[in-house]
Amino acid sequence: MQASEFLERQRREIDERIAELRPLVEEYERLQAALAALTAPGRSPSTAKRVTKQRAAIRFRTSSKVQALSLVAQQPGITIPELAAETDITQNYLYKMLPALQREGHVAKRGRGWHVAGASIASDPVSIIERDEVWCPHHKRYHRPPVHS
Repeated sequence: MQASEFLERQRREIDERIAELRPLVEEYERLQAALAALTAPGRSPSTAKRVTKQRAAIRFRTSSKVQALSLVAQQPGITIPELAAETDITQNYLYKMLPALQREGHVAKRGRGWHVAGASIASDPVSIIERDEVWCPHHKRYHRPPVHS
């Protein structure tokens, strides 16, 4: 068998396999769109998928949030590198978590430092668990309940 015959046979097999898999890929995409639409009623599938990704992106471990909030309450104006040095939380994680806590109204950034935004959180950082998150025995951790709109 010559190289050109071998290559032609390989191309044919690949084309046949692509033709065989195309309907499965299309079905997968339809199912993904349907799942996204069911996840967020009243929204288009693309919007539902984007919102779901955004929600997933801002969930952080409760213990890390409490640890960071405790230090911010004890040392107003603390910076992210200082927080990372005093905890076992990485700077990258803190650079994502603190702005999320800021959007939730728990902390505020002034200059380079972070400050507690709510007086109740300053006295008891664990209070955010009761307000924002519930214990999930299935996942064995605290997390936010699903938002149904």
